[in-house]
Amino acid sequence: LLVAAAEGSEGCLAANEVPTALTEAQPWWCNLPTRSSQLLQQKTELRARAYHAEVQPTEEEQEGRQRAELVETGHRANTGQLTELGADWIQCAEEGSICSCSSGRVRFGISRHWVGRTSSSSTPEDLRCFSGSFKGEDPLPGYGKQCWCRQGDKDIDRRSARVAIVAMSRRDPDLGPWLRYHLLHAGISHIFLMLEDSPGFDATWAALPSALRARVTGWRAAPGNSEEAPQDNYKALQLRQMDTMRRAMHAASAMDLDWLMHIDDDELLFSPTQESAAEVFARVPEDIDEVRFPNAEAVVTADAADAENCLPLVKKANLNPRKFVSYANGKAAARVLKGEELLQPFGAHEWKQPGVRGKGDIRTLQILRNVTAEMPFGPPVILLHVEACPLARWWQKFRGLANSSAEKISKVPFPYYRESIHRLQLCREYAWPPQGDASSPNASASKVPSDCSESAIRRLWERFKLHSGGR
Repeated sequence: LLVAAAEGSEGCLAANEVPTALTEAQPWWCNLPTRSSQLLQQKTELRARAYHAEVQPTEEEQEGRQRAELVETGHRANTGQLTELGADWIQCAEEGSICSCSSGRVRFGISRHWVGRTSSSSTPEDLRCFSGSFKGEDPLPGYGKQCWCRQGDKDIDRRSARVAIVAMSRRDPDLGPWLRYHLLHAGISHIFLMLEDSPGFDATWAALPSALRARVTGWRAAPGNSEEAPQDNYKALQLRQMDTMRRAMHAASAMDLDWLMHIDDDELLFSPTQESAAEVFARVPEDIDEVRFPNAEAVVTADAADAENCLPLVKKANLNPRKFVSYANGKAAARVLKGEELLQPFGAHEWKQPGVRGKGDIRTLQILRNVTAEMPFGPPVILLHVEACPLARWWQKFRGLANSSAEKISKVPFPYYRESIHRLQLCREYAWPPQGDASSPNASASKVPSDCSESAIRRLWERFKLHSGGR
């Protein structure tokens, strides 16, 4: 994986490096999923194709899908050169052959299934085009693959965008690793963080190196009743998120940052092709105001239910939006402008022009999940959603949403959310785990309703989190 963007930060071993007894353990993000058989099961691919076939595509999308179909059967039209966001790539080898790449930046795969490597050597090197040159990762087993070499455009290689994140956080057990991942590995320059009811944050903050603390702007929400969430918090939370997005946009403009995106504290900005956000967004055309990118859902195993931190346990991802338990429309980054031209939030996932109804005349680059003419290797960035993990966080999250009317809950578009909210409306008087809440007058195991027992809650969580959204 790409060496961490911050100077002096910890990176991942290069593909040709062998760990020794003296080598420190790699950061957990070195094990995040690539476009491998772990990430995209063939069964999921077939379902995804059926999903796309149900939507009438534009002529350009149809051309891209036809090309993708040819590629996925191992028969790419051998043009020999592709362009992605202004960067040129040439095919340097078929699988098993030798790739000579003067830039040292090579991708191995086919269609939208890729792994990559960046050589740390100052001199060009030849490598064999096979999984062994890419840490043993095979992005699509059973299909013939290729190696592609990034052309050494000095102007492009020197570009680096200052990308910022704005997020709200409440009692997040993974907040420390989440901050380190984005600042050290993902290429994020600055993070704006609104804290709600997070008594453990002071310890998290103290554990961060001073160089990282300098790249985080923290705000604390007004103190409230931590035991009682706002009425209809599902909608109220989105309004608070939009207020925080506006505040961060003004701060980002004052700091001369280039891009700002709103994500949640359980989401990771992830590059399947292993580039930093600074590189990817530096290549976005200057006439683009907003970049929309897709999301995926992390897949966890049953032992994650009781984990202290879930992020290091993510090894797989689901890219089939029909099987998501939460949203599937991705999120967007906005270009940071000046003065009255500052873009404003359009919901919690998008941006708009100020002072107009709707989005206005905003120019958006839409990054799709599949191969397109503009993104011939698939999406360069994806938002990996590690939703409601571990189980104690699921309990806390939906306990905070349980103070909602039946009418409001009926309008929530996700069955997983509706069922979880309904369950916590029944069980919210208990702490997690319900049988262990000695402070509650109804805490004894004999008085806890069967639907609120620890085993019943685990079954509900596992049905949605371990079995493709319960379907």
